[in-house]
Amino acid sequence: MTRMGGDTIRLICKSLFLLYAWGVSVSLYAQLNTENVIVMGRNALGAEDYVTAIRYFNEVIEAKPFLEKPYYYRAYAKFLLDDYIGSEADCSSSIRINPYQVEVYRLRGLCRSHIENVAGAIEDYTYVLQRFPNDQATRFNRGLCYFYLHENAKAEAEMTDILKRWPGMARAYKVLIQLAFNSGDTVKAMGIVDTLLWYRPADSDGWKLRGQYALERQEYALSDTCLTKAIVTQPNNYELYLLRALARNGYNRLGASISDYDKVISLIPEHFVAHYNRGLLRALIGDNNRAIEDFSFVLNEEPNNILARYNRALLRQQTGDFNGAVNDFTYLLKQYPNFLYGYLVRAQCRRRLGDIKGALNDESMVARANLDVTFGQRRRPIKKVRSMDDHRFDHYDQLIGEDTDSMTRSLGHLFAKDNFGLVQKRYTEAHLLPAFILTFLLPGTERRYYSDAYLPEVQYLEKKLANEKIRFTAEMNQLNVIPNDMMEKIDTVMLPDSLERQLVLSIILSDAYNYEKALSVLNKSNGEAKLNETKFLIHLQTAAVILRQNQLQTDNNVERKINDLLRVEIELNKAELLSPNNVYVLYNRACWAAMNGDNVMAICLLKKSLDIDPRFPEAYYNRGILYWQMGDIIHAKSDFSRAGELGLFKAYNLLKQIVSN
Repeated sequence: MTRMGGDTIRLICKSLFLLYAWGVSVSLYAQLNTENVIVMGRNALGAEDYVTAIRYFNEVIEAKPFLEKPYYYRAYAKFLLDDYIGSEADCSSSIRINPYQVEVYRLRGLCRSHIENVAGAIEDYTYVLQRFPNDQATRFNRGLCYFYLHENAKAEAEMTDILKRWPGMARAYKVLIQLAFNSGDTVKAMGIVDTLLWYRPADSDGWKLRGQYALERQEYALSDTCLTKAIVTQPNNYELYLLRALARNGYNRLGASISDYDKVISLIPEHFVAHYNRGLLRALIGDNNRAIEDFSFVLNEEPNNILARYNRALLRQQTGDFNGAVNDFTYLLKQYPNFLYGYLVRAQCRRRLGDIKGALNDESMVARANLDVTFGQRRRPIKKVRSMDDHRFDHYDQLIGEDTDSMTRSLGHLFAKDNFGLVQKRYTEAHLLPAFILTFLLPGTERRYYSDAYLPEVQYLEKKLANEKIRFTAEMNQLNVIPNDMMEKIDTVMLPDSLERQLVLSIILSDAYNYEKALSVLNKSNGEAKLNETKFLIHLQTAAVILRQNQLQTDNNVERKINDLLRVEIELNKAELLSPNNVYVLYNRACWAAMNGDNVMAICLLKKSLDIDPRFPEAYYNRGILYWQMGDIIHAKSDFSRAGELGLFKAYNLLKQIVSN
């Protein structure tokens, strides 16, 4: 064995030292890089750019899945996007790594409250309170969970304990008020309202409850006073003006009541009840022309509203619009041929118009019955309030009560959860993503996603085709046929002999959205491909082009559509034989099934593709839409959450639509 010299040994040691130093520096760099990415993600959270924050935390989690904080930060970003399912899952992942993070339990409790896992939320809140017993928000949330579970004794005890610690917490009083109403103890409820107003004299909800209670007891002046105090702190709350209008009408402050309806209409111009009630009050004070305008607005919204049409008919008669009155009464009498008073008034209008024959016919109808001629002749002060569903003619001059007449029902909105998240407000149509199609666009673009399950052989062939595309495009340029003009001049160019070149040309055309020409190129392929990978790509591309073309068709040629879908099935079957369990074949077959209306089969195929490649966001997105269409909201939200996490961020738009609805 040859002995190594001293210089050789020193050189080897020096090399080993440099390799060690390089490895340490790379390790430190990776560590610093991870920390920097977390900082950038937190900065994005602070800027309310939650989607960008999720991208940063995705990178950290992929690089170092053993860190608990990135899961927590990503959970927080998802929570602010209303993705409570995804947020709860990330919180659980963070807790599995480090089970002693109080703030993560607190966030998971909020998520579980939103996804109606109330028992689980109570467990998380209890864990937090064992360590921080003076956490006011968490204690209140636990009491609210008891309330939702109808464990009234525990809810009351929790809220009472909160008020001992923090006597001025308004929301705790409101829960106790609701509990008192639920038990039927109105006196106790009003006593709690008084206590609330003693601690919080400007609390709008407290004055509203007091005003509603006085309105139900017909204490109109007191109700007016209470609701006015509520309006001081909530001047744009239209419900308060509706209630005060009813109270003011109750003790004949008609002008003030009309002013309240004016305010409601200025806040919500299309408010049906405000227009109807204002029309009645205007008629009562003799402002008939503007009353007609209000009833006309109501009839534009609801042409079959018989009471609005009856009121407008009477007003038209009083203002001399006899033609309009005749038209309105004719409409009513077609639906209610036994409404004798309608015949009497129409007869009077027809006489004023000179239609004596028509008037005599109406009067003969009236003469056959005993008519109460006093019915409906004189408007009387409006004291009673009818419901929206009450269409009796003898209630034509009663105001419509807003759907807050029940004290128990009116409290339902007091405990609405806060609306988090200021981004992702764009509206997204709930359409399925199109079938996968071959493309030369760069990865990460809107139309292309590279899955980890994509066959290595296909990747190699695609790279080969990409080089072929460059050469082929150069030849097209020599013929003065650039890609943009290729669609117009393709028939004048000799079709390439190679199947691979034909496939390249179809991809170029499909990238330009010219699916018809791309399909014609694929149809003219007569030779046999030597490689199974090439055959697979041709069949996959043919099926995808037909599916895309079929989605864009606007005609109703049923026979053509059926033939196209049958050919898609044939091409996908051939592709599946060449590459069994390929995620893109399964995905395209799911698109084919959905176009056939077989949503159940489409969901099964998407599930199979996700079993092979669980990081396929388009599959989650389309399955979420199918679940949504079938009414399975829970699974839809779960799939949209996963699609958004994997980078298909418009899934969060649909998730917010589901939550807001």
